[in-house]
Amino acid sequence: MTFQQWYDLYPKVEPQYESMKKKAVHLIWESRAEPSGYIKEPMIRFTKPPELNCFSWHQVYHAMAMSDVDMAVQTLMNMFQNQDEFGELPDLMTENYINITATKPPIHGYGALRIIERYGDLLTTAHCEAMYPGLSRLYGFWTTLRDTDNDGVPQYNHGCESGFDFSTMFAKGVPVETPDIICYVALLAEALAEIANRLGLPEAQEWARKSNLLLDKLFSEFWNGSRFIAMLSGLHEHVLFDSIEAYFPFMLGKRLPAHISAVMADDLETCYLSPYGLRSEPKSGRKSMIMGFSQVIILPGLYQAGYRDLATKAVRGFTDYGAAAEPVFFFADDGSSARENDFTKMSALSAAMWLDCATFLYNDAR
Repeated sequence: MTFQQWYDLYPKVEPQYESMKKKAVHLIWESRAEPSGYIKEPMIRFTKPPELNCFSWHQVYHAMAMSDVDMAVQTLMNMFQNQDEFGELPDLMTENYINITATKPPIHGYGALRIIERYGDLLTTAHCEAMYPGLSRLYGFWTTLRDTDNDGVPQYNHGCESGFDFSTMFAKGVPVETPDIICYVALLAEALAEIANRLGLPEAQEWARKSNLLLDKLFSEFWNGSRFIAMLSGLHEHVLFDSIEAYFPFMLGKRLPAHISAVMADDLETCYLSPYGLRSEPKSGRKSMIMGFSQVIILPGLYQAGYRDLATKAVRGFTDYGAAAEPVFFFADDGSSARENDFTKMSALSAAMWLDCATFLYNDAR
């Protein structure tokens, strides 16, 4: 595929971002991995050499940044060729290596819903048939093997499985039940309900029921009146934490009760908003970074929940600074780049997340 053909897979951005869009798309284009060895379908590496790993959850961010329905579905589902018999996805892989010592959150449901919303009737029966079996098995993994106390709530067994290795959600150890994993699995069930409905399957209503049950638990057991908490699995000891992951339930958008979203939005504006987007830690706390994950997961839902000015301000700050500095991660206090392995500039992953935010500004926040 030529660069122009690849470039055409991505949606429009505002004129001032066009130069940065070309850089971002080119970085992703040169980071593609063609089928070879363990890689059964085209995937996208973390970035060009020396980091050659293809991460399972990174593929979802790439899928959400595309504007071609065929490529979006293929990219969303490419890792499922290596899904095991229990429904677990590898954490990462190359042509010669698969890492199954941990996994990553099932963000695929969130991504599938974004794709369904974006493409509507362009999403065909064939697309739905390609997604349904793998997503169903992924749901089964998180609700059986990742619910060791059988309380109906999924858990993380390893700190890096959330994607935020240093999160204070894990301050008391693992396994831990957290608000973000509940949301991911609830949205996975909702996506399966929508796909099953499009396929005319009778289990669509059961998927919707499962999603609602998880959300009921989230709102009744994990909201303490002022913030979302985590719980140690089995013991159900509360874990208070103030990292940005406490606000990931904004991925639910309008599904969040208004009294909860109001408190959370006020917290974000007061404690987490920086000139460059949302901080990873509250102001006057630990050293804080700006990470693309947080912007892509939180800000569209914040916008949908009615906090449009706040969401647009944060997305604009992140997108403007990313276009100027092209960082992988950067510090919230002064915008200085945070070195990630051998990288001080944008990776293919951060390029996809920047593109997603730039597209949001063009399509939604105009």
